[in-house]
Amino acid sequence: VTVYKNALACYEALQNAFKTVNVAFRGAYFMPADPLVDDKERVRSTAHEIWLTMAYRFRVQDHLQLKSGHKTCFWCCQDKGCKDQSKARVNPKARPRDTLGMHCFPCCSSLVIAFKDSHPGLSELRAISINIQHHDSHIPYYKVDLPGDAAQLIAERVHWSTPNEIVREVQAMHPYVTAAQVHGAWSKMSEVLWKRHKDQVSSAKMLLDEFKNDVDFFIVDISDGVEQVCWGIKQIAAQLQGKIVEIGLDATYNTNSRHLELYSIMAEYDIAGFPFSYCLLSTASSIDIKKRTKALRIWAEQVRDRYDIHPSFVHVNKDI
Repeated sequence: VTVYKNALACYEALQNAFKTVNVAFRGAYFMPADPLVDDKERVRSTAHEIWLTMAYRFRVQDHLQLKSGHKTCFWCCQDKGCKDQSKARVNPKARPRDTLGMHCFPCCSSLVIAFKDSHPGLSELRAISINIQHHDSHIPYYKVDLPGDAAQLIAERVHWSTPNEIVREVQAMHPYVTAAQVHGAWSKMSEVLWKRHKDQVSSAKMLLDEFKNDVDFFIVDISDGVEQVCWGIKQIAAQLQGKIVEIGLDATYNTNSRHLELYSIMAEYDIAGFPFSYCLLSTASSIDIKKRTKALRIWAEQVRDRYDIHPSFVHVNKDI
């Protein structure tokens, strides 16, 4: 068992473990005792954190009372080997539901979470241990609120189709299914492709680091209360270098739950626009004057210096 310094370090290690198909993780960390939270509730909240971190949901198999704590055994909700068998209808007039259950996979899963005293007789410091076996990198858990064939279509297309493309096909089969349902299922299923951490800024940094051969990550001097992640697309910027005379700065707002704003710099070349640099920014916690302007200026200077860009014309979004 690997002992981590805190819960965050343990969950980050668990997330790294789930980048492989076959996961066999055993970790633990210590935390002060809290008399207001009982041992069973602490185990339940830990399982919920694992669900939020990994996007896999585990269901309870059984509870075990320990001498100085509590232990619960789980299995993956999508584990084919643990799927409940269908039962015969008791009421012959009952109408079968028109949706299939959650898609299942042979992931051979098990999750055991124990919360107990760190050492015999030492109740002030408690230990949480996590033991996970999971052997299939399947699609994340999602709510079964779509017809089975519609959910299957989304799962098959999630790697290479946009939600708008999938909506048309799903509604051709099931006209009552809304675009919001398709977008919601697609967003949840596609998390395995891009989500690396439950914190959006940390997730963006980790994803960019995975593609460091394709992007330039800009190191910016960040003011207190400002969150900023800036990067450029190497291949696009390299081909446009020395040819850019006109650029535009655009932005999107209210597209996520963290009040993060996404900015992009687009270069005009041969009557076409090419976005080649992006900035993820939040100034909600900063009290500095002109905080947004300063952050955008720092990013623009990084882009100018990195790619030697000196445009004659600059256009900005009307809201900037």
